Amino acid sequence: MDTGTGLVHIAPGHGEEDYELGRALRLKIYNRRRDGRFVAEVEHFAGLTAWEANLAKIIATSGSRSWSPSEYAQRTRTRTSL
Repeated sequence: MDTGTGLVHIAPGHGEEDYELGRALRLKIYNRRRDGRFVAEVEHFAGLTAWEANLAKIIATSGSRSWSPSEYAQRTRTRTSL
């Protein structure tokens, strides 16, 4: 393979294949609370929704205190900004 990032995303708490791989690799499996927010055990993202956590990760890794979708988020098929 000579293209792509080589990064893989799995969500062991969401989906049979991801769950099995997570168990095989002895990953901790975190679920969200009934209100959709991450449980207290999720370091750095406890109490955040998935959208808020994604935004927090983007801001933390960009080195910027502000963020615009045009700077990061793209549609995977068309490579156009969201």
